[in-house]
Amino acid sequence: WQHHPWWLLGVVLSVAVTVGLAFVVSHLWLVTREAYSSFVLKPLGNADSQIVATDDEGMFGVWQTVLQTMPELEVMTPVLNRQTVAIYEDTKVSVQVRGIDPRTDAVLHPIHLLEGRMITQADKTSVVLSSTLAKQFGITLGGTLELVTPQGFRSYTVVGIAEESSSVILAPLLDIQRLFTSGGYVDGFDV
Repeated sequence: WQHHPWWLLGVVLSVAVTVGLAFVVSHLWLVTREAYSSFVLKPLGNADSQIVATDDEGMFGVWQTVLQTMPELEVMTPVLNRQTVAIYEDTKVSVQVRGIDPRTDAVLHPIHLLEGRMITQADKTSVVLSSTLAKQFGITLGGTLELVTPQGFRSYTVVGIAEESSSVILAPLLDIQRLFTSGGYVDGFDV
């Protein structure tokens, strides 16, 4: 190496580049795995699969009756998501409203409530907010916000705040179907 000092420098640089590339590939793998977990696995919760409508109108809810006849099916919950605007005092935020059937959704999508209670099937004007939205609005339990719907403005009372990082509002499925669809349509079913 005394006759070729650049050779040692080349070896050191090769090792450094190899270690650097290994680090970058490892980091990209971790980021990809985290993104996959948060965008694909987290929405599924305890569900094994999703049956999703193939058009914008959705699937008619009667499919739930048909699917429930499958002997292997243990639990199924309808899914209805709609983008809208929520308003509290002078703050307007783009949100995702998720219409849920509280009886079956709790099995497949356990929600950790920070405060309050979960909505029930009997609730007509109650919602559970994500903690992110509650902070963004500065709203607490018992506060009233408005949702912009195709039927006009609709007021809801916050009965629960869930540990959730996205801008999600959970509301009774039947109410969201009535306000956002032309009947008993859903986006699909988690099974």
